[in-house]
Amino acid sequence: MSIQGTLTPAEKLAGMILPNGWTVIAIATEQPGATGGCFSVGYKVKHDNEREAFLKTIDLSHAFQDPDPLRELQRLTETFNFERDLLEKV
Repeated sequence: MSIQGTLTPAEKLAGMILPNGWTVIAIATEQPGATGGCFSVGYKVKHDNEREAFLKTIDLSHAFQDPDPLRELQRLTETFNFERDLLEKV
């Protein structure tokens, strides 16, 4: 949640039906010992064929509040790419 206590755009996706047949069910709950994400929001999603999965959304809204938004967007992109590359090796 944002500092002001209001939901960010990335936290308002529950119930949305995506063009590729996935429905956003709810924000995923953190498991004990999980580190969580400082720049993303995870969701449980379900495909119209009943397959369930995890969707990770990136919240860029705070980057635009940063004194150097382009540098912050670069940092977020690098962090995302690192995590994606790591997951591709698993």
